[in-house]
Amino acid sequence: MRLNVKKSFLFSIVLILLLVPTAYAIPGTWRGFVITDGSLAASGTVVDGYLNNITKSGNATVKEVSTWLDGYYLINVVGTPGDKINFKVCDVTVAIPSQDWSEGLHPNGTYPYINLSVSKLASGASCTYSCGCSGGFCCSGATEYTAGEGTGACQSSSCSVTATTSAPSPGGGSVSGATSPTTTTTPPVKETKTVASIAAAATGTFSFDTVPITEIKVDVKNAVSNVQIAVTKTDTAPATVSIVAPGVTYAYFNIEKTNIADADVSKVTIKFKVEKSWITDNNIDSGTITLSRYVNGTWVPLTTKLVSSNGYYYFEAESPGLSVFAVSAQQKPTTTIPPVTTTVPATTTTIPIVIKPGDYTWILVLVIIIVIFFVIWKYYKKIRKKAQAAISEIVPQQ
Repeated sequence: MRLNVKKSFLFSIVLILLLVPTAYAIPGTWRGFVITDGSLAASGTVVDGYLNNITKSGNATVKEVSTWLDGYYLINVVGTPGDKINFKVCDVTVAIPSQDWSEGLHPNGTYPYINLSVSKLASGASCTYSCGCSGGFCCSGATEYTAGEGTGACQSSSCSVTATTSAPSPGGGSVSGATSPTTTTTPPVKETKTVASIAAAATGTFSFDTVPITEIKVDVKNAVSNVQIAVTKTDTAPATVSIVAPGVTYAYFNIEKTNIADADVSKVTIKFKVEKSWITDNNIDSGTITLSRYVNGTWVPLTTKLVSSNGYYYFEAESPGLSVFAVSAQQKPTTTIPPVTTTVPATTTTIPIVIKPGDYTWILVLVIIIVIFFVIWKYYKKIRKKAQAAISEIVPQQ
């Protein structure tokens, strides 16, 4: 009987060791802080884990950033040895190398956190989450994508009914060489002004109110009369233009003249304005804003100088004639934030190391095994004592 009790005890221990790991799989765990554009991310920022930079599926458990500790994330990813794990924040690639998958917590060397840093996308960029856009909206037509439901374009205003364009339209223009989903456009705006007469070797001034071109001065060689100039502003290139303007386009202008020939014109001075909000929202380098003229199938940049500013920047450029023009600029270089290896945020306040569920699952498993082992051992001693008493009653004492 004593032998049977020992066999039962050993069998129970083996069964526990086999069943506990099966019932409680331990994933790979990463935690730390999310930094977007140099600041701790807002609550609700989405962190995705990708297996081998391809698959986001049941193998990746997505956690939202905690509300009880600003910017904190904890993500559990189930994989197999040999897998590489990549992270995205609001579908923006994180500036840290691929992580080797293994069970348990993944610290950064001896540091307990692996921080995820990203720069949000400028307006016009392809997106699937509004939280990944610097302007705050990821739109496809009137639909806003807030949780990866589809692919849209970043913009700084709420999503609305759209018209098809050839490219994302920051400030109503387009990005050279890009193709995008539909985005919001405004209808063409046309304004016409007339000057009764301009004497030979004099200057005629045409002032505009409803288009970004504020003034056109025409220096003439010969006397002209009843001169008419019409400016049509569009968000996309006119049909007569075969290529879009370089860089990020603010607007296109088709300038048509009546009762004045090219031979009559000696010089044209064009004044225009650009909204400061467009420059900020689209990460524009204001020093690159240029007025270009479309001539013989190519865009010719004109010498453009800043004149003044208030809610707008006001510019001036000279041209040898009138035709189709575009105002465009270059975006500022995107600065990639290197992997953060220091406590975030960078203040004198110590960030507490918080143990969350899933951080030390192996400790829980070990405690459970010890408790079960102790209970079975006590039960075994009790059974053994009863068995010895029964044997003593059956076998006469010598």
